[in-house]
Amino acid sequence: NVLWFDTFDLDFKFKVDSGNIIKNIVQNTTGIVCYNDKIAVKVMNIIRDIGLSVPEDVSIVSFDDSELALASDPKLTTVAHPKEQLGVMAAESIIQMIKRKVNYFDEKIEPKLIVRNSTKQRQE
Repeated sequence: NVLWFDTFDLDFKFKVDSGNIIKNIVQNTTGIVCYNDKIAVKVMNIIRDIGLSVPEDVSIVSFDDSELALASDPKLTTVAHPKEQLGVMAAESIIQMIKRKVNYFDEKIEPKLIVRNSTKQRQE
């Protein structure tokens, strides 16, 4: 099951009365991946509102490792990326492009999975 949306859909798909959309998605789902911690927290709240539990019924993983990941209950399992390093790399890339030393910049970063309490191992 896939629920696809962009940031502009946030108000529509995650209102309190939109629990049925999430409920239909999670009925036979054991895990959800959210594109950021903010969405993951909203999904966790809706899951609780429909009578399910994280991680007992549904595991949730997100991206960002923001303050929300630690403030949520349960704490979010999340994929962290080196925010400061990304900022430095972006600034250096822009400077190199302005100086016309490069027209294209290709960098790779190593994300890190930070396992917390919003996931559990599933037994098949």
